[in-house]
Amino acid sequence: MKTTFMFIVLIAVLLLPGGLWLESEDTKPLKQFETLVGEWENVSNGTTYTETWKLGPCGNLEGSASVKDPQGKLLLTETLEIREIGPHTVYIACVNNSPPVLFTLKEVTLKDEDNPHAGVVQWIFENPEHDFPQRIVYRLEPGDILYAYVEGIQKGAFTKEEFRLKRKLP
Repeated sequence: MKTTFMFIVLIAVLLLPGGLWLESEDTKPLKQFETLVGEWENVSNGTTYTETWKLGPCGNLEGSASVKDPQGKLLLTETLEIREIGPHTVYIACVNNSPPVLFTLKEVTLKDEDNPHAGVVQWIFENPEHDFPQRIVYRLEPGDILYAYVEGIQKGAFTKEEFRLKRKLP
């Protein structure tokens, strides 16, 4: 009888709301980033920048980015990921198969500061030790626009590179 009671308590702890294994949709740490899922693109002066995000098997976001010249020649590739590492949310970038660089989420801006369920419009990731960039910012704007920029000190001067991407595929 004691074994049956302990089994029932264990199941209750693990499976009931607030239990160890179940998370509600609102408490998933990376849920706020699901609005990035899809394909985003910008074509400027014949150069095409594409960024694609999908949900990974463990709730992380997996991404890729590429830049092609007007003739379609691949100029840059990036493997991207947003994931939880311990208590931190990190953005991981591998440019042209280089070692991964981690940026830690430092700031989240909500559409309506009084309503935390209104949705996120901006995320700021930082790594002050990285050569360039030291900051990566993603901002969702009306009209399915993803405005992203990287910035920091490069060769002794402040540099900012901006990307305005339109959602191509959901």
